[in-house]
Amino acid sequence: MSYCKLYIDTKYSREETEQIINSTIKHIYHTFKDTAEDRYWLYDEEIPHISYVNSCLYNNDYHDPSFEVGKKLCCVRAKFYANLYDEFEEGDDREIFIKMIIESIKILRQKLEYVVASCGFEDVIFKETGWNWTAKKPLPCNFYQQDIYYTVET
Repeated sequence: MSYCKLYIDTKYSREETEQIINSTIKHIYHTFKDTAEDRYWLYDEEIPHISYVNSCLYNNDYHDPSFEVGKKLCCVRAKFYANLYDEFEEGDDREIFIKMIIESIKILRQKLEYVVASCGFEDVIFKETGWNWTAKKPLPCNFYQQDIYYTVET
C-alpha cells in the first residue's frame, strides 16, 4: 500500500474540502488512465495498473485557529488532514501513485490556501511542486513574494 498524508488549511468547510479533494483525485485518476490507454494504442505499450487513490478527510485535533488561514508556521496546526492511499502492492504502482499525488497537490494548491504533504517522498514533492513544508520555509513561496517574511530560528 502506498500512503501520503496532506495537511490542509482552508476557509472551506469539511464537506467542501472533501468534495474538492475527491474531484481532484478523480480527475487525476482518469487523466492517468486515459494517457496509459492512449500510449497502448499509439505505441503498443503495456498498460500499467493504475490504482484509484482513496482519501479520508479528518478534522485536525491540533488545529490552531489563532493564525490566519494558510499562515500557520507548523503544518500540523492546519484545519484538516487527509490520508491518501491505494491498496495495490506492486513496485510500479508506487511510482504511479507518487506521480498522481504530485499532480493532485499541484491542483489542490490552486484551489485551497495551504496544502502540505507528509510522506516518505517529500523530497520528490518539493522538487516537482517547488515547495513543501520545511523548518526554514514553513509557508508557500507566494507568501515570501508578497513581502510577508517569516523567519524561523532553528
